[in-house]
Amino acid sequence: MKIVYRSTHPDVLEHWRNTGAAEAQVAWRDRVDATLTDLGFPDSNPVVQGETRVIGVTHNGEPPAGWRRNRDLKGTITPARRTTTGKEIGKRLDALRRPDPRKNMPGGMPEVAFTGHTFMQCGIAPHGDAIYVTWGAELDSGDATHIAPEVWERIKTSEFYAVLEAEEAKAS
Repeated sequence: MKIVYRSTHPDVLEHWRNTGAAEAQVAWRDRVDATLTDLGFPDSNPVVQGETRVIGVTHNGEPPAGWRRNRDLKGTITPARRTTTGKEIGKRLDALRRPDPRKNMPGGMPEVAFTGHTFMQCGIAPHGDAIYVTWGAELDSGDATHIAPEVWERIKTSEFYAVLEAEEAKAS
């Protein structure tokens, strides 16, 4: 059973523009590319952990000063954080957190929830002039009571699917 919330609140829309919109994601990638170029890896791919944290770079050659081969990730080097140079590189990579619109959503919408013995992470996407958050199951009362009704409106699943179908028809 899918649970759906909708918001057109200005704070939620601004949060989406700053973290989830395509422009915010492109700006993040530009910052990553600029940092990797500055660190001497202009044509390398970043290694991202947990979808948000840049931990290293793909590199098959000998690691330069301040870097070390990552034993767990073949073809990857990460900062050698026991060295002064590695610590500085690590700080720069740590500053490259990918924006995640699920984090710190206005109106008390949680990023994750536990329901019974299940860990859930919400889905979030814009459709039309609203932001929709979806959950795979009913939220426990502890999580649901923090959701501000003046910011988020719980809607019927059928209403959500009607929005998706209308968008799909418009795109066809």
